[in-house]
Amino acid sequence: MRACNQTCKALMQYDFTCDDDDVPVSGCGCPEGMYLDENGICIDKTQCPCYISDNVIKHGHSATVQGAICFCKSGVLSCSYTKSEDSRQDSPGKVFLNCDGLQKQCAKSCQNLNVPCPSLCVPGWICPNNQVEDRNGNCIPREECSCLYGDAFYNPGATIQLDCNKCTCQGGSWDCSENQCSKTCLVYGSGHYITFDGQRWFFDSDCEYVFVQV
Repeated sequence: MRACNQTCKALMQYDFTCDDDDVPVSGCGCPEGMYLDENGICIDKTQCPCYISDNVIKHGHSATVQGAICFCKSGVLSCSYTKSEDSRQDSPGKVFLNCDGLQKQCAKSCQNLNVPCPSLCVPGWICPNNQVEDRNGNCIPREECSCLYGDAFYNPGATIQLDCNKCTCQGGSWDCSENQCSKTCLVYGSGHYITFDGQRWFFDSDCEYVFVQV
C-alpha cells in the first residue's frame, strides 16, 4: 500500500515523503480512496475537510480567506471574488490565486525570491506573468528588484565592497566576485579565540591545538 498521501491535507498540498525511496516496513494505513482527517480517523475523500494554516474548514462549508469566499469540497478549496471586489484598489495589476488543485504557486516578493512556495497553497492576490511584489506591494519584473544589505536597500546595478570582493545588485540578489581575501585569527587571554570567519570562542583545557597550518 502507499506510504504517502495518506491524509486529507494531501489533497491540497504536496506530500514530500512521496519523493523518498524507503524500504517497505510493516504498518497500517487507510484503505484505497480513504484519508486520515485531523483526528486520525479514516474517512472517504468526499468527506475530507480543507486546511488553511491552522484552520480547518469542513466539507460543504465556506469561509472567508483574504476577502475571498472559499468553499470546501472533498478536501479542496474553491475560492472566488465578486466582480466588484475583483476591482479592488489595493491589488492593482494582481490576479487571484484560486487553490483549486495542487498548484505550486504563491505570492512572491523581492524579499522571498529564493524561498520555495509552501506545500499548502494559500488563496490570495499574486502578481501575474512571473512578476513579484516590491517593498510597496506593487508588481514589478524580477530584474527590477532592489537588494538588501544591512538596513539599506540598493537599486539594481548598485555595487558594494565586501572585504576584497565587489558585489553587484542583480534582480534582488547580490552577485559577488570570488577573490581570496586575507583573514586574521586571534588568540588572547585564557582560552579566548577569534577564528578566521569572525566567530568568537571560549574554552579551556590541557590539550594542544593547531591554529594555522599551511
